[in-house]
Amino acid sequence: MNKIYLVISLTFLSLTSFSQNDIAATKILNAVSAKMKNSSGVKTSFSMVAKNRTGKINSTVNGKMLVKGIKYYIMQGSMEIFNDGKKNWSYNGGDEVTVTDAEGDDQPLNPQRLISGQFDQDFIYKLIPSKGLYHQIQLTPKEKRKNFQEINLFVDKTKSIVAKAMVLDKNSNTYNITFNRTSTNATIADSSFVFDKKRYNKNIEVIE
Repeated sequence: MNKIYLVISLTFLSLTSFSQNDIAATKILNAVSAKMKNSSGVKTSFSMVAKNRTGKINSTVNGKMLVKGIKYYIMQGSMEIFNDGKKNWSYNGGDEVTVTDAEGDDQPLNPQRLISGQFDQDFIYKLIPSKGLYHQIQLTPKEKRKNFQEINLFVDKTKSIVAKAMVLDKNSNTYNITFNRTSTNATIADSSFVFDKKRYNKNIEVIE
C-alpha cells in the first residue's frame, strides 16, 4: 500500500517549487507551483498502470486525491490515507488503521513535503524537447540509493498542471499515472483529511 501511495505522491510535483539549473524547466514548474499554491483546494482522480521490466502489466488501479495546503487525502481502492497536517491515518480498507504523527511520516516523499519545497534539493531535472500538448520534465535523484531511478512529468502546456507521469523504480518497473478531471479550485471540507471511525460500518482497530 505504501508503495502505491509513494508513487502517487511522487507524481504530484506540481505542489513544489524548484531552484535547479534548468531555466526552462524552472519556469514551467514555477508556473505549476504558483497555480497550486494559490488554489483553494486540489481535487483529482487518477489511474495507474504498473508494468514489470519486460512490459507486462502487473496491475491497473484507480483512485482519487485531495490536497488543501499541507493537508491531503489519497484513496486507492478500499485503502485510504488521511493527513490533516498533524496526524497521518493509514487505513488498510479492512479492520485496521495506523495513526502516526504527520511530522514522523517515514515516507520519503508526500504532498506535505512537496509543498514545503524540500524536493528540489534531491533531484537533477531537465526539460526534454517535445511536441504536442505537454512539456516533459525529467527528474533524476542525486542519491543513488533512492527507490526509483527516474521520474518523468508531463505538464499541460495551456493549463499548467501535471497531467501524466512515469516513474521508473530501482527494479526497472514502471508506473504510468494519468490524472483526470483535475480541479485547482475545489471546495474541500477540513473533515476530509481526518479519519472518522464512525463513517465505517465495521469494527476497526486503531493502532497508535
